[in-house]
Amino acid sequence: MKRGVRKWLWGITWMLCLAAIWRISHLRTTQDPERRDPSFFYALFGNTAERAMVPALDVPRNWDVKYVVQEAAASMILPALVFAGHVGAELSDVEAKSPDGSKQGEADPTRWNQGEIGVEPLGENQGEKSEATSEIKEEEAGPVEEIQGLTEVGIALEEGMETPKLPRISKGKEIPAELLSDYGELVKNFYQIDPTTMADAGLLDAERFLSKDLRIDLEVDGPQILIFHTHSQEAYADSVSGDPKTTVVGVGEELTRILEETYGYQVLHHEEVYDKPSRNGAYSRALPKIKALLSENPGIQVVIDLHRDEMPEKTRLVTEVNGKKTAKFMFFNGISRLKETGPLDYLRNDNLEENLAFSFQMEKAAQEYYPGLTRKIYLKGYRYNMHLAPKMLLVELGAQNNTLEEAMNACEPLAALLDLVLSGEP
Repeated sequence: MKRGVRKWLWGITWMLCLAAIWRISHLRTTQDPERRDPSFFYALFGNTAERAMVPALDVPRNWDVKYVVQEAAASMILPALVFAGHVGAELSDVEAKSPDGSKQGEADPTRWNQGEIGVEPLGENQGEKSEATSEIKEEEAGPVEEIQGLTEVGIALEEGMETPKLPRISKGKEIPAELLSDYGELVKNFYQIDPTTMADAGLLDAERFLSKDLRIDLEVDGPQILIFHTHSQEAYADSVSGDPKTTVVGVGEELTRILEETYGYQVLHHEEVYDKPSRNGAYSRALPKIKALLSENPGIQVVIDLHRDEMPEKTRLVTEVNGKKTAKFMFFNGISRLKETGPLDYLRNDNLEENLAFSFQMEKAAQEYYPGLTRKIYLKGYRYNMHLAPKMLLVELGAQNNTLEEAMNACEPLAALLDLVLSGEP
């Protein structure tokens, strides 16, 4: 039964119960039939309906207790009928569910059937990086400032419990072909281009991006996916100072868990710190280590640099998925070209085409399966180490004013989207 119908039935039941209690409390306990209040059914339907529906009420009332009992019973009939219908509907729902808790023939609604998505009001900068981020001139620029906060949210399975593979989610909408074929419509609906950055129709081609086969080989030995954090100190509104489990690193651990236990991927979560004592130069410090990890683990085919964005305080990057407050996320591409200078040859990226195809296929799937969950792909000059792998993804998950729980909740749909694209079934 739908949640709205269930709420209405409960409301009607309680209203009728209160009406019945009021009716009983106002009975006149007298032996004079002429001075008694009319019975419940008489008041609603008249004497004929009363005689037909509740013959017992027509019995001469010779003593007060019998009169009160009869009236109380009559007053409770409607609430009892509504309640019985409600219980019957609940039982039918339970019987219709499969062992994993989802209805037969449907994805589990508590996991992946998104339904309606409610979005909290956002500020004027929705879909954009913060001004501080846009103004940074260093090659390896990124979101600024860390925020420290309050409590840890623990998300873990009971020992020995395995998470079943979740049902395949269904599309919420189809992207019209005209939004993909026209460059202006493509940029309008899928991209946010930084003012310092140069992009054109030769760079952004949806048809070309969608023709890329991004499936990965699951038969290789060792990890297939690498998750790391150039800015590991990025925290959320209620993060605990000094506890990496409550920062973007903890969110990376949750994403790792879901990809491994739910979808069967082998994931290496690299937690080394590159943004201490300063964020400046973090990308340069991370570069040789990530190169070494890829060399040591040749089976890695997907690299994800997971970040947390920085936004104006009035802007809340939050939506609702399956009844849970969920942080919005954004895919980010460094394209090694600026308006003022053109292509940056010293930051050459031979994997740029594949990088852009990966983020585009992820964004398209997100708009179709989880409308409103993602912001537009952000394009900016410089490289951000995205030359390290063809399937390299930089994700900005939430912002400093999101809670840790909201960020953790985003890991399920993010993992589902990754599985759709990497299995070639979007």
